Amino acid sequence: IYVEIERARLTKTLANIKEQNGEVKEAAAILQELQVETYGSMEKKEKVEFILEQMRLCIAVKDYIRTQIISKKISTKFFQEEGSEVR
Repeated sequence: IYVEIERARLTKTLANIKEQNGEVKEAAAILQELQVETYGSMEKKEKVEFILEQMRLCIAVKDYIRTQIISKKISTKFFQEEGSEVR
């Protein structure tokens, strides 16, 4: 429970390394393993950034159905809040 954020960050780093090596499918699969929306200790902004990264990789591998499913995990209200810019 206490290391879930660190695990998510390390998993994201591993996915970035895989993507840089041209292994985009593997990178997408690695990120799909985590369900960050259930992490209570993670900040909302970081959760949204992680989910957007999952969506980006799904689009890169042309998995549009999964992208749409993942997109429903983000509330549109988040983007209307002040200071909710993501990288």
